Amino acid sequence: MSNLIVRNGNLLMPDGSWNLTDLLVEDGRITQIGPIGRQYDGPVWDAAGDPIVPGFIDVHLHGGAGFDVLDGTKAALDGLAAHLAASGVTGYLATTVATPEAQLMPLLEQARLGAPALLGLHIEGSFINPAKAGAQDAEALLPNSGALMDRWQAASGNAIRWVTVAPEMLAPADLHDMAGRGIILALGHSLCSYEEALLAIDDGIRHFTHLFNANPPLHHRDPGLVLAGLLDPRATVELILDDHHLHPRLLDLAYRLKGEDGVMLVTDAIPATGLPPGRYCLGRLPVITDGETARLTNGTLAGSLLTMDRAIRMAIGLGIPPAAVLAMATRTPAKRLKLTDRGVLAEGAWGDLVWLDSHWRVRATARQGKVVWSRTPATTPIAAEA
Repeated sequence: MSNLIVRNGNLLMPDGSWNLTDLLVEDGRITQIGPIGRQYDGPVWDAAGDPIVPGFIDVHLHGGAGFDVLDGTKAALDGLAAHLAASGVTGYLATTVATPEAQLMPLLEQARLGAPALLGLHIEGSFINPAKAGAQDAEALLPNSGALMDRWQAASGNAIRWVTVAPEMLAPADLHDMAGRGIILALGHSLCSYEEALLAIDDGIRHFTHLFNANPPLHHRDPGLVLAGLLDPRATVELILDDHHLHPRLLDLAYRLKGEDGVMLVTDAIPATGLPPGRYCLGRLPVITDGETARLTNGTLAGSLLTMDRAIRMAIGLGIPPAAVLAMATRTPAKRLKLTDRGVLAEGAWGDLVWLDSHWRVRATARQGKVVWSRTPATTPIAAEA
């Protein structure tokens, strides 16, 4: 691993403050924050006061640039990581849709081997309510069992970090079993009531998958799981801020109720993200894109074409403080994943960095100190990633 030197960057610190100073990455990790007095070998970002922030983390991502996580090949995951770097994402959970077990196995086996930027797997589509399947293939839903999870975890080398479930579809013993395995459980694609959602939180579900979407809407007499997610301080919620999945001001509502530590920005991006309008697939289902949205042939939204940098700009445009918005894409998901060395700029943390311009657009991205995407030349040559 090579060094990376950042000079005159406006660094986003873990407490939300900004610090105009230098930063040094050596052998992949941040070793110094503060004035750097001597020259080091390696590329130099002369940020001239631009924001330098932690690499973005997307816990809900199906693919992009034609690469589908369910392809389960090294080439697909390598290509996806390169695509994500352009939008500042340095870590993600490969998120599945409902699919037969045989089609899931290649991804599980590739996850065991590791891949650039891959932080683990998010099983979204297997254990949900078919009545709220959304763009999931209802015919591919599976009954949960401890034996099934054991088989999948063994195949993946314990790479499954996150599972979306509809609690009404699981026996209480199954919920306790999954929570006891150290897997992060998320409530989504569900018809459960407000009261049932609170019981699910008690049972170990501490996150809500794309709140407001593929769930009953908030109703004044039957508030459902949406209210539980918004009010319970134990739970984090994720929002797809693409101007189609929900009204942007719902982020404002969630932020006022839960703060930056309770909200995550996610993309729910599908393999067609970044490609021209046309006909594609999400799992086994045909999808039509128009450059703004992706939909099944019946008109149902099918994931998104969103990138994380775009979601961040939209959130900042709502008037939410930039430091709080950036926390929703960095520190908050890292904390939920129990990753203490990601999502923050701190000595000892991985050198996952994003250089932003004054309009919050990505100028360059580094993963573990290696520049993996740049539209701004460094003062020394940037080698292409192998």
